Parts: sequence; C-alpha cells; structure tokens
Amino acid sequence: MKILNIKYSVSFTQLNSSIFLLLLCVACSCNLGNNNAEIQIEIDRLTSNEAKEMYLEEIYKNDQLIRNSEAESKVIFKHGYNSKEHKDFNKRMMKEDEINRIKIDKYLKKYGYPQKDHFSQKALDAPWIVIHHETNLGNRNYHFPMLYEAYLNNDLDGDKFAFYLNRSHQIEFKSSLIMEQAYNTEEQIDTLIALLDLNKYKSEIIEEMRKK
Repeated sequence: MKILNIKYSVSFTQLNSSIFLLLLCVACSCNLGNNNAEIQIEIDRLTSNEAKEMYLEEIYKNDQLIRNSEAESKVIFKHGYNSKEHKDFNKRMMKEDEINRIKIDKYLKKYGYPQKDHFSQKALDAPWIVIHHETNLGNRNYHFPMLYEAYLNNDLDGDKFAFYLNRSHQIEFKSSLIMEQAYNTEEQIDTLIALLDLNKYKSEIIEEMRKK
C-alpha cells in the first residue's frame, strides 16, 4: 500500500488564526454550559407563584428593552446602517434572545405554561414572545404543543398564537398567509397549523386534554 506524503504550506499567522477560532468556539461552548447551569439553579429556586411571576416579567422586560427601536435608530443615525456599532447592537440582541430562550425552555419544562388565573399579563406573554422571536423553525415547532394547549385553555390569546404561527409560515415559506375569503382567528389558526404540518400534534393534544 502506497502512502502519499502531501505537503501543506501553512503560515504562522494562519495557524494562530485557526487556534484562535478554535479557542473562541470552545469558550463560547463553555459560556453556554455555564449559562445553562446557572439558569437551572434560578429556575429551581422559583418556589412560589410570586417568584415565578417576577421571573417571567423580567424576561418579558428584557426582551422588549433590547428591541427598543428608538435606541437602534440612534445607533444607525450616529454610526450608519450595518456599521460595526449597529452590528454590535444586533449581536447584543441575539445574545439576549439566546439567554431568554434557555430560560423559557427550562421554565416550561419544569413548570409548564403560566395560567391566566395566577399570573399577570406580562408573565403570561413572556413564553410566547420569546418563542415568537426564535428564528429556528425546529425550535419554534418544538414549543407548538405547549403553546397550542395554552391557547385552548385561554392562557394564550388567539391573535397572539396566530401571530406566532404566521411568523413560522414566513420562515418556512418566505411569505405570510394570505386567505382570499373573510376568516376569523380560529380559522386562521387551523389553516396555519395544516400548512405547517402540525395537525398530528394538534390531534394528540386534544386527545390528551380529553383524558384529563
């Protein structure tokens, strides 16, 4: 068997750049792991409805603060669209979204969707708005069963649920849903669920709710 010796010419600068990128990836992974562990501790300490409500309201507030259009407009006006400063602003928003997503994922896994009778409107909206801002379709669909059940239980407003589904439609098909005839919110939701191929989950949720 012949062994081929292939010579590569790699500069010191290129090698250093590769090492730097590798270390950066490792550091990001470690930070994400640390965030996960710290957030889980936060979640486990929410032993009362008051604590849970405050936690969810804080997530809602942070989500809205980072989306301050006035603040972004000031950055663009001062430094220009797509400038380094504008890109840094968007990076901060993406980082905040990722942290909020981890928090909501862990909260819902442990406590389920907040109920209308026990939580403020901002606390009720926190899971929905964080999931709505998620751009990965797989992650959005992962939360569909819980959001759909919350909608059926009147813990999530129908128009907001439809808004979430329509955003998923935009991500999947690059366009919003257009219905030619007049429709109500329920019809819009059912149409979007069918188009997004989520009917199997819908049937399972309805069946589970009937058993309760």
